[in-house]
Amino acid sequence: MVPEIVDGPVALDRQAWVGTGPPAGQFLPDTVLRSLSGTQLCPSTFVDVWDLADIPPSTKPFWCGLHTSTTLPSAEGLWEIHLDTTRTTLFPRPWYVWAALVRPDARVREIPTATAWAKFVSTYPLEHDGLIYPDWRRVARDYDGVHMTLHAVAATQGLEMRVDGATIAAPYYGLESTFWLHWAFTSPELGAGGGGQRWRARRASRALSACMFIRSSLRMTSRTRESVSITNVTRLVRLKPRSRFTPNCSRTVPSGSESSG
Repeated sequence: MVPEIVDGPVALDRQAWVGTGPPAGQFLPDTVLRSLSGTQLCPSTFVDVWDLADIPPSTKPFWCGLHTSTTLPSAEGLWEIHLDTTRTTLFPRPWYVWAALVRPDARVREIPTATAWAKFVSTYPLEHDGLIYPDWRRVARDYDGVHMTLHAVAATQGLEMRVDGATIAAPYYGLESTFWLHWAFTSPELGAGGGGQRWRARRASRALSACMFIRSSLRMTSRTRESVSITNVTRLVRLKPRSRFTPNCSRTVPSGSESSG
């Protein structure tokens, strides 16, 4: 296991960003399209949270900032592995892989558990259509980035949560990642160009090992969907009897409690 990926804290010296074509079916402003293209990663193309007059309610914005993932010992990030192995058409080629070294003084909010996610959203609430989302402009006052660990992803993916009578919108992160609200990088290095040359020469066995790592980590942490332990106390938070990965299941998380998921 790689603790920085599973439970955090984020490894500031091992962040990778993959620039792709615009997400299929989404109409985005020109400034956002340029930031997603991947041909450049610099302050002039980065869309800061405060650069937009309005940010649509979302648990994972794509209209500003950027999302990095932590690289494995084999040097690939989970997002890069996901694109390589799923062959998705949602994010068109070409793909550009950047090594993004983060400043050591960057302010990062860690989200290692489901309870931590609920507390985070409750601290920076934005109500929309009966659901509570993070108010990213308020978050940006206190943090440069928000790190969603693999443990937290497995425990919250597609699940709404009830906290103090309010319903927190379901997050869909899919993989461990850090959402950067402000520019927090020193000297990004491009690893893959538009001609399709890879950042590193990789073997199929390394990719397979990485996929097995993801699978085993998700299998281990997804058990938290069945029960959530509350600080050494044998109290359980019961889930509705729905499919484990069905979106919009609802979970009640006691306010102010600590949980392993």
